[in-house]
Amino acid sequence: MLDVSFRYYPLVKKTGMLPRIGLAFKLQKEFGGMSWYGLGPVESYCDRDYLPFGIYTSRVEERFTDYSEPQESGNISRLDWLRLENSDKRGILIRSRKGETLSVNASPFSSQNLENWKYSYQLMEEDSYSVNIDSAQSGVAGDNTWGARALPAYQVKNGLTVYGCSLKLF
Repeated sequence: MLDVSFRYYPLVKKTGMLPRIGLAFKLQKEFGGMSWYGLGPVESYCDRDYLPFGIYTSRVEERFTDYSEPQESGNISRLDWLRLENSDKRGILIRSRKGETLSVNASPFSSQNLENWKYSYQLMEEDSYSVNIDSAQSGVAGDNTWGARALPAYQVKNGLTVYGCSLKLF
């Protein structure tokens, strides 16, 4: 098991709202099976966290939503643990620290790929999954108009952030 401690120190005082603070990595596509304990079964964000807690299963590809313009989708907020596994039931377990929760997203598309295109048919197929393990993530907003910023309570502020998780291969 690998215990990860993450400490974010802002180098600049005024950067405005941050989209997220966390860890990102790539994972081979064979590890597309998902099970988790957290909010579900559909996507949730800090300002969209009214779903029930439970144990859920899905596949990484099923978590992607084809919105009119490509954007992140499939996030799981208030997550305790997530298993990403292959057909042989081998994979990685991501677990929050006791008393804390994480926001995690596993996607067939990287953030850069999603941001570079206007339409989903333009998205480039990737040879790995993009995984984000976040301590904090700004809300999706859109509560009064599309394109609006998240309300202040759901914005990630640029300040000292400390969090951790454990990663275990199985």
